[in-house]
Amino acid sequence: MAESIVGILLNNLDSLTKSELSLLRSAESDMESLSSTLTTIQAVLADAETKQFSDHAIKNWLAKLEDVAFKADDILDEWATDESLAPHCSCSCSCSLFNCAKFIMSRHKIAKEIKTIRERMGEIAEERSKFHLSNHQITQMNRETSSFPNEPKLYGRDMDKENIINSLLESQNIGGDDDVSVFPILGMGGVGKTTLAQFVYNEERVVKQFDARVWYCVSVDFDVKKISKAIVKDVSGTECRPDDTLDNVQVQLREALSGRRFLLVLDDVWTDKQELWNMFKNSLPFGAKGTSIIITTRLQIVTDIVGTAPAYELSPLPNDDCLLLFQSYAFKNVGDQANKKFKKIGRQIVEKCGGVPLAARALGSLLRSTRELGQWERIRDSEIWNLQAGKEDTILPALRLSYNYLSPQLRQCFAYCSLFPKDFVMKKEALIRIWMANGLIPTDERTDLEVVGNEILNGLLWHSMLEGTKREDDDGNVETCRMHDLFHDLASSILKSHCLHLESGSARALHIPDGARHFSVTSGIDSELHINHSTQSQQSLRTLMVNNHQYHIRPMLVDFTHFTCLRTLHIAGFKLSKLSSSIGDLKHLRYLSLIRSDLKSLPKSIGKLGNLQILNLAKSIDLRTLPKSITRLRSLKHLDTRYCFELKGMPNGIGSLTALQTLRYFKAGSEERGFAGIRELHGLNLLRDLWIVGVGHVKSVEDAKGACLMSKTNLSKLRLWWKMLDSHDEDVKSRSREVLECLQPHPNIKVLEIAEYPGAEFPTWMQMGDPLSSFPTLVELILNSFRNLEEWLLDWKEKESLPTLQSLQLSFCPRLNSLPEEICNLASLKSLRIANCDHLISLPHELTRLTSLESLTIKDCPTLRSLPCLAMQGQKSSLRLLDIFRCKQVASKLELQHLTALQALRLQDCSELKFSIQDLDYLTALNFLTLGPSIDLPESVKARVFNMFSKHNLKSWSRYY
Repeated sequence: MAESIVGILLNNLDSLTKSELSLLRSAESDMESLSSTLTTIQAVLADAETKQFSDHAIKNWLAKLEDVAFKADDILDEWATDESLAPHCSCSCSCSLFNCAKFIMSRHKIAKEIKTIRERMGEIAEERSKFHLSNHQITQMNRETSSFPNEPKLYGRDMDKENIINSLLESQNIGGDDDVSVFPILGMGGVGKTTLAQFVYNEERVVKQFDARVWYCVSVDFDVKKISKAIVKDVSGTECRPDDTLDNVQVQLREALSGRRFLLVLDDVWTDKQELWNMFKNSLPFGAKGTSIIITTRLQIVTDIVGTAPAYELSPLPNDDCLLLFQSYAFKNVGDQANKKFKKIGRQIVEKCGGVPLAARALGSLLRSTRELGQWERIRDSEIWNLQAGKEDTILPALRLSYNYLSPQLRQCFAYCSLFPKDFVMKKEALIRIWMANGLIPTDERTDLEVVGNEILNGLLWHSMLEGTKREDDDGNVETCRMHDLFHDLASSILKSHCLHLESGSARALHIPDGARHFSVTSGIDSELHINHSTQSQQSLRTLMVNNHQYHIRPMLVDFTHFTCLRTLHIAGFKLSKLSSSIGDLKHLRYLSLIRSDLKSLPKSIGKLGNLQILNLAKSIDLRTLPKSITRLRSLKHLDTRYCFELKGMPNGIGSLTALQTLRYFKAGSEERGFAGIRELHGLNLLRDLWIVGVGHVKSVEDAKGACLMSKTNLSKLRLWWKMLDSHDEDVKSRSREVLECLQPHPNIKVLEIAEYPGAEFPTWMQMGDPLSSFPTLVELILNSFRNLEEWLLDWKEKESLPTLQSLQLSFCPRLNSLPEEICNLASLKSLRIANCDHLISLPHELTRLTSLESLTIKDCPTLRSLPCLAMQGQKSSLRLLDIFRCKQVASKLELQHLTALQALRLQDCSELKFSIQDLDYLTALNFLTLGPSIDLPESVKARVFNMFSKHNLKSWSRYY
């Protein structure tokens, strides 16, 4: 990781020298010299990072370099912080004289420290000569593969093999003579892409279909000339001359392939350069119709560039198949498969492999040589990365190749993820912000750091080093992600003692090891937790994260004042009722999260945290006030007080925090009690996520206009909560409509939520006529608790209104009796949820026009009388989930036979609803089925359903009585 911190340090040095900070002349010279020395060292770091695994001296040299580099980064950050808070004084009073003198002394102190760092770094630079390090990029190790499978049998991939073969064979009759079909196989390292491709390549039906077949292992270097030469040799049997130009080679390639239908497998492709792929593919359209290419890769971006068909993504193997693979190695040529003890431990080992065949095969091979039960138990209880060098060659090279291919920025962000527990689901938003707080994202004045962070996250997803667990949208953006265990082991082995996560169990005292820079602990105890630390750990720690999943936990006892280098401090779930005023001494702190605490207030000293970018106080339900000093946090970008129900309001002056991008739970109408009013939002034009509660307390139209929501072009999420008012008061209804009229957001809005609105009708911009149809990017619309709304009027003149709307939720509208037919014009709508609408009688009749609809939920609508047709014969339905719950007057017959994509069906407490049990035969994709007691099933039909359970592989079949 030395390469990463040196890069960060050089970037920070460059930023400081270009800024207008007041430098002492000697310090300026030292900084220039330090920058030159670091540049010299940086040139050999790629080679050193690779050789450290086999050379302990180089490893120690890198450790020394890292320590000095981190210390230098702390000093430069302290300098920049002091400068930003420096007194702009005329020295006209004793207080100003004291502050100016204090600042000058600080400058001299930092200048001396920079000199020491420069001298120490010079010594380290001189040491590098004895290691004979190369000053060029190390060529990455290529993994040689062949077309012949290493496995005698394909475990758990028969269906995958058939799917790919069928796609290959079907492509023979599609497209023109010059078309080349490209089938990418995508998956993380070790999941079995190469093995699957080998079995497809050697399948008899495939061999007969093609005139020629070529297998080529590409690995990291996508050399067009080299690949072309190999194909010529395989197809024609003749070798190209060593001095042949690329043009000459490609002429020979065309001659060799002309008129022939061939299959080319390019295994282990890494290149994301479109021009290289185009150069290669343009030489191939000379084969016969049906020519195909199979590509295996770990990178999503590769499939996007090369594929003519969607990527075939391999999932981890089921444990039973993985176990068979493991046993084929562990018990090979040994007749002890029947030994129950070994088989039991073997199954437990396989469960740790996470369905990765590479891991199962490596561990099986390792254990094949021993029949000592204790050894098997030790392997079961060990971490894979702790295996001795030489025994890990079948696992770590594949994983390290993924890691080594990353840029330094991606490497450090990847390794940092070892701070979280295994299988921990990381929220994208929080993860990127923690990376930012620790300086892991390179700064660029022209680019927003969160945009760069999102690119880094996507890069890790493309490399399959992170796995998306929840998608935000159709573009593939993720909301949450996790790291596979094997990659977690790799990340942990990289940072080792510098980045640690511990599960405290029942321990009440934890010790932070010396040298740890990032430390996290998950506690489950119901008593006091003490965190002990040494002077050295105080000076090095940059991240401290403590999570507790218990409620009503007693205080965590730790003195934070000594952790002067902290960038990130996260405490969750502890009974923290008071925060020491010494928190203000953590001048490097960027990220402060105190969620689910018992805090009632924050100390005034928090206003001294000039570098603080993120302040998260969510779910601190006793929090009542924020200090006025918070308005001095000019670097603050994200302030989150969600579900702080006792919070009286934001302090006056909150509008001066013009860097704010997130402001959740801004309490409106509080100015009369001395808090900020809604007008303070006027200048916060960088806001992206705004949540206003208590909108009903806004007193005038002028105040609402003063928020200037229409001018906030960056705003993508807006939530307006009215809070409970007298919904029968006519003045309240009228004023609420007028206020909402003035809170119209900019057309760039993507998520809009309005809750507890007491008005009887929408404002003009909410009636979805021409004004709202100009919201071209709206993705989600949530309307909750409109207690006086009787009719929803739409005046769409265009059928393409709200072209991007994917989710519509309507709930707790007790007077609403129908929905407008124009809803059926929402061509992109995927999810429609209607709940707790007590007087709703009917739904739009033409729901069949919602061809993109995947989820339909209708709950607690007791007066709903009928359901419209959901799909017509011959129409392709996208509906995957249908949930009808507690709609007791629905007397329609539900036609299910055309809902062939349906995966989940719940019909419960709908006593009058009718449907034909035979329709279930058509639901071949069905995985989950719930039928409530009101659905009367004779015994013969119950048997039929159980048969379908087996036939359709239902994962869940429930009956509630």
